[in-house]
Amino acid sequence: MKMIQDRINQIWHWGSGAIYPDGVAVIPADDRGFALGDGVFDTLLLIDGEPQYYKAHMDRLRRHAEVMKLPLPADFGDHSRIISELYMRTKRPCFAALRTNISRHSGGRRGLRIPVLDNHSVLTLSLSPLSDEALAVSSQTLCVSRDVRRLTSSVLSRIKSLSYAENVLAMAEATARGYDNAVILNEAGHVSCAANGNIYLLMEGEGWLTPAVEDGCLDGIIRAQLLRDGLVRETRSIDQGLLAKARSLAISNSIYGLVPVSVYEGRSLDVAAVDFAFDVQRHQEGHFSENNA
Repeated sequence: MKMIQDRINQIWHWGSGAIYPDGVAVIPADDRGFALGDGVFDTLLLIDGEPQYYKAHMDRLRRHAEVMKLPLPADFGDHSRIISELYMRTKRPCFAALRTNISRHSGGRRGLRIPVLDNHSVLTLSLSPLSDEALAVSSQTLCVSRDVRRLTSSVLSRIKSLSYAENVLAMAEATARGYDNAVILNEAGHVSCAANGNIYLLMEGEGWLTPAVEDGCLDGIIRAQLLRDGLVRETRSIDQGLLAKARSLAISNSIYGLVPVSVYEGRSLDVAAVDFAFDVQRHQEGHFSENNA
């Protein structure tokens, strides 16, 4: 029984036209994404093998690759077929997280310059089965990162590049301080995002607000849907003073949906006020689907 369960929970990877179990290298050591963070990535949720918001995720991945001056991989057109193959290899879990990487090949050269004669990119995918327990995040606690600031003038502040060290450090800081997540501020002290998602705050008389992309936040897929449905409003220059006055806070990403914040910097918040929250079950029912966008 344990062997079967381990097989179901195993992470599988795709690269260079083949599927590999976790622990097997699928990219060369001189790959520029691995060595320099020269690439982009995307993470989406699969429910019963169906990618959620698939078109929105792929459109954003193309936009971010263009920012990085990355040509799309030659096998990018096979992306949906590769997902199906990976899903079948994992024994068809109900829920799974799919990570897609596009990284620049070294072209046989070292250094920072983009290869001129052999500028092509490499596609890799990883599929990780998710348990119901792993997705059952009822709330999170949140602090403000003291160590990390987002530079809004950098194009990297608004794309999912493979150089994600700022987010890693912010999450590590939150964990060390006993919190689940951290707010990342920009160089002006305004709110950009959480370490692993977009952030929302409920202000009396104003409704739900979320930082503008100009403040360094990512153009999140869930965020875009909430904006389209008129459930949140984008605003500039949200500072820590507004966060301290917020009745409620919430965080979203493509795996967990929208999660309320129960504690912010030691202060308890109104979790019940997150009345527009949607979870995996509402994903499954087709709520907020691309057909409704």
